[in-house]
Amino acid sequence: MVDDEFGGTGTGTVGEVRHLYDDREMFDRHFQLLDDASQQPLACRRYRLSWPGGSVEGVTNASGYTQRVQLLNPEEVSLEILPEGD
Repeated sequence: MVDDEFGGTGTGTVGEVRHLYDDREMFDRHFQLLDDASQQPLACRRYRLSWPGGSVEGVTNASGYTQRVQLLNPEEVSLEILPEGD
């Protein structure tokens, strides 16, 4: 199960990665991975976040959260949990 910090599940909506800060509104999202049975956070799990403008891979933190992706425009972001040990 994948939850975002706002209580939803599934894919999120964000946009292009933002490298420079300015006064434009930003869209950001991160997800929390939870064990289906225990609802406990899945820490140290490899993942890939993908959107039409790019992708990023990482490892969930101790609370099961992915890194935050900050984008300029609304975009659908998909989350793929990667195999352990690769």
